[in-house]
Amino acid sequence: MSNIFLQLAGALSAICGFVVINFLLALYITVKRLGGTIEKRHVYVIGSVSLLFFLTGIILSYVGGITA
Repeated sequence: MSNIFLQLAGALSAICGFVVINFLLALYITVKRLGGTIEKRHVYVIGSVSLLFFLTGIILSYVGGITA
């Protein structure tokens, strides 16, 4: 039964990563349209958070599939 919860947590984590990447894209477009700049460290931090969510989602989905 725990495999269902692991796969669900993996799917939710992947969705969170997708939302974070879309936030970064919207932020970048908005700042560029207003004539500003985003520091590279901010892009790296937001990008690494989304990568962490995606990797967590992949790992949890994989572990949930193995224990089935």
